[in-house]
Amino acid sequence: MNGKLKPIKLFLLIFLFTVFPSQIRAGYIPIASYKIDVRLDVKKKLISGQEKISFLNTSTKDLDTLYLHLFPNAFSSDSTIFVKESGYLKELMRKEEYQGYLKIKAVRDERGEVSYRVNETVMSISLPEPLKPGKEIELSCEFELKMPKITFRLGYDQNNFLLCEWFPKLAVLEQDGTWRNFPNHYMTEFFSDFGTYDVSITLPLKYIIDGTGHITAEKNN
Repeated sequence: MNGKLKPIKLFLLIFLFTVFPSQIRAGYIPIASYKIDVRLDVKKKLISGQEKISFLNTSTKDLDTLYLHLFPNAFSSDSTIFVKESGYLKELMRKEEYQGYLKIKAVRDERGEVSYRVNETVMSISLPEPLKPGKEIELSCEFELKMPKITFRLGYDQNNFLLCEWFPKLAVLEQDGTWRNFPNHYMTEFFSDFGTYDVSITLPLKYIIDGTGHITAEKNN
């Protein structure tokens, strides 16, 4: 990538004003938190890197599987649930520049790689051992985001980029152990558990980040 690079570190604290049972049970302590470190390749329209996920089991059940949303995979082809329900996107998705994806390269815990499966916009992670109620787990996830030409909330327009629901994100777990792990439907909105977001992004010096949170540190490479 040409030019100087500037890593900008953002600390994002996300508040959900809609109150869910899991938030009440946990007393608004962080349930699903993320530490993300990525690099933007402007020419290839790629964001690549990794995230560290901290997740607290606030349900009453032992968990042997975690579920994550991979919302950008809604733009991976003209046959996804999202595209078929939209109607108007089907023709556009046949053009390569309008296609994008969120590819998982590896998932690891403290002992090594963890098995996972991807079904379009939903990912399931098989835990090596059950996660007990009240216990926390930390996982790292290496991923690559290919941004589509923007049609709906995510993508690029020339050299400008709009990122929404762009990283692997945990589904919401209810108290009874039920996961809200729905696929990305055209008429579906998003919701998440309370948590902290610590994001580092390396990008060309000329770029400006406009988003939630605030910059805590920056440096020139």
